[in-house]
Amino acid sequence: MTRMSLTPRQMLIVTHDLLATAAAIIMSFYIRFEAIGLESRLDKLIPIVPGFVIYAGFIYYAFGLHGAKWRFTSLPDLRNIVRASSVLAISLLALDYVLVSPLFYGEYFFGKITILLYWFLQMAFLAGARADSGCRRTACRRSMTAVKRCSSRRSRSRTYCCGRV
Repeated sequence: MTRMSLTPRQMLIVTHDLLATAAAIIMSFYIRFEAIGLESRLDKLIPIVPGFVIYAGFIYYAFGLHGAKWRFTSLPDLRNIVRASSVLAISLLALDYVLVSPLFYGEYFFGKITILLYWFLQMAFLAGARADSGCRRTACRRSMTAVKRCSSRRSRSRTYCCGRV
């Protein structure tokens, strides 16, 4: 049995991923059913989301999403994001087939379109944040190099980057 000890940076990554999962579920419902449909399903959705987010945490740990550095988003990192999002979407499909049972809701709760929307949103939220973080760091590093160059030439122009001069 492996011990789950995470650094503070990894805890931040896990927290972001879990919040992105909850946001992707709610956004997919909002896009699919709009405000009125979301309100009618919200009482059934509220008990599902926390359990699914906890399940997603285990899936992310299994695929190693917590260990990747956000400075560089590599193709293997993106592959792991696609794989984890696919497992979660297939899990939602299986959950939807369980919920269609007369013992539970008796109808399809998510639907195929909502699950497909969830899959796209989940990948966008997870991969987009990682890619954006890497691009911002690279742009900041380039700008800071330009600031050093400008200050060495004693230029009067100021270059701003990441809130620094």
